[in-house]
Amino acid sequence: MASRTADGTRTGASTRTAAGGPPTTGNPPLGDPPPPAQRPLDPTARLGPPPPTDRLRGWLVTLVLTLVAAGVRFAGLGYPTDGGTPVFDEKHYVPQAWQMLRNGGVEDNPGYELVVHPPLGKQLIALGEMLFGYDGFGWRAAAALAGTLTVLLVIRVARRLTRSTLLGGIAGVLLICDGLSHVQSRMGMLDTFSAFFVLAAFATLLCDRDDVRARMATVVAEGRIGDSPYGPRLGVRWWRLATGVLLGLAAP
Repeated sequence: MASRTADGTRTGASTRTAAGGPPTTGNPPLGDPPPPAQRPLDPTARLGPPPPTDRLRGWLVTLVLTLVAAGVRFAGLGYPTDGGTPVFDEKHYVPQAWQMLRNGGVEDNPGYELVVHPPLGKQLIALGEMLFGYDGFGWRAAAALAGTLTVLLVIRVARRLTRSTLLGGIAGVLLICDGLSHVQSRMGMLDTFSAFFVLAAFATLLCDRDDVRARMATVVAEGRIGDSPYGPRLGVRWWRLATGVLLGLAAP
């Protein structure tokens, strides 16, 4: 709606630009517009934060918590048993692992007339039986070791993700206190092996990410970022190959 001022000047809610363009509405902004965002002077800073520098402290925290995990997983590992025989689903895997030792690596499982799962998990159980005998400790030793190493991996993965040794240690403590992980690490079953290999695969992916970032930083520093329309050459990504192997082992 237009109106006139005391001196006869016509004003209104709509005005035209000086170039005669379309009318603009609203009040003009106050002050100067904000400056455009500045990119970091170091282009490698765009590749992500650097890893934490307290490497010694990180490994001390990792090793201490791993020893705690080993203590609670191996203590009294041979109990309980069902009168000296496996309990729960151990009755499937433990006898098959023992057969693999006695039959030259072949399992027939006549009691259940089936062969369950690929052989890797049972081969690991068989290693414990070979070293410690056919008893509760022997058929659970490999699972307890895998559960202990899972705690170690969780600490290192969380530290690498968060760039914090404190948060990595907290993640390790939480896994040590987790009831499901604790029980599965003390049973002659296959679940803990799957969890270990999947987590190890994820850890190698994180290593691949940081390794590629370091290679990309070198490319940027050397000015080779535009050498090819397909991107710079980064070499063989060995960590990613390890990821594929570990995922293949995750179905034990």
